[in-house]
Amino acid sequence: MSVVVIHVKLIKVCFAVYGRKGKAFNVEITLSATVEELKMAIFTTIQYSKFTPNDLILYLARKNGEWIDDNEQLDELLSGNVDSTFSIIRPSGLLNMYFDANFVSTPLKIHVLVQLPDDDQMSNSVGKLVEPTNMILKESVPKLYADELKYYIERGEIIQRQCPQDSRNILEKINTIYSEDVDPLRFICVEGSSGMGKSQLAFALQGDRPYYYLLATTVDDASQPMYRNFQSISNMFIHFVNLDEPNSYDDSKVLSTASLLYQIKDLWTFGFIYALLEYSNTDQQQNNPKMIHFKNEKSFHIQKCTLNDVRQLVHNMKNTGRKLPFFILDEMVPNSDGLIEKNLSAFQRNVFRSCYLVVIVMGTNSKISNLIA
Repeated sequence: MSVVVIHVKLIKVCFAVYGRKGKAFNVEITLSATVEELKMAIFTTIQYSKFTPNDLILYLARKNGEWIDDNEQLDELLSGNVDSTFSIIRPSGLLNMYFDANFVSTPLKIHVLVQLPDDDQMSNSVGKLVEPTNMILKESVPKLYADELKYYIERGEIIQRQCPQDSRNILEKINTIYSEDVDPLRFICVEGSSGMGKSQLAFALQGDRPYYYLLATTVDDASQPMYRNFQSISNMFIHFVNLDEPNSYDDSKVLSTASLLYQIKDLWTFGFIYALLEYSNTDQQQNNPKMIHFKNEKSFHIQKCTLNDVRQLVHNMKNTGRKLPFFILDEMVPNSDGLIEKNLSAFQRNVFRSCYLVVIVMGTNSKISNLIA
């Protein structure tokens, strides 16, 4: 039997942004990725909220065959007008058109310059995204991180096999919450110190319903290897949360699911949840209920929607005997650092509860359970 081994090269691209001198950022991406995927990676790394990834213009930071240096001259460049002598990276291209197979990132070198849109060129006149947008989810990770995911999956299987009643108790509690006629739904909180196995528990809930695992904080180069397997979906969740700007509201509106913020506003996070809910309703996910992981690329069409839009889909799924998914939010930020973090955590949790969806929040601080409902 012949074996074909396919090597996927992961490269680290360092980019700098016009208007942001003194700062450079890294993204890891496959050499075979598209320029659109690089734009999305840059977009989620910086967490822009006033325009779309397609609004970014990328330039190859290369002159006379050399990558430019990250130094004072770069600061001057970023403080001035866009330098048209750099080549534009065409949006329809592939990265291997601009980075050869021997490309290796070296310290203090910049590979891409990013031009942000002017205020009058943003997606709309008030500088906020209002048009529907496409979301592409694909967890592209090197073997090291994939092996870590495999380990967690195996540990979850061991927990379910050796402690079946413990896993069953949690799944039955989820079923009980879904059977209740209350508004908002109760939530489940898993609190424990680092290393106690909270994340492993997330993998011990397979086989009853489809479910999603997300990180409540940005996943980047410094994140744990296992978390990198959920970078795409987690950062996209945070992106849509940021678009809704929960920190701009009075805390009473964010902390109460009965507030007008949840009850009548069109929210991007509702649109994100709606798309994931629809995907969990496919026969593939319903017939083999487990943690949903986007190993293969999946494209979604996201648009703002209301709470009633999501609730109607939830109602339709329940009435047709479909299994509603539950959502796990790991690394939930505690509220001990001030009102901003409290509002963000409350919004991340309450946006699911208001939709009549079960959410499990996990964190290392018991205060995550004390957010006012």
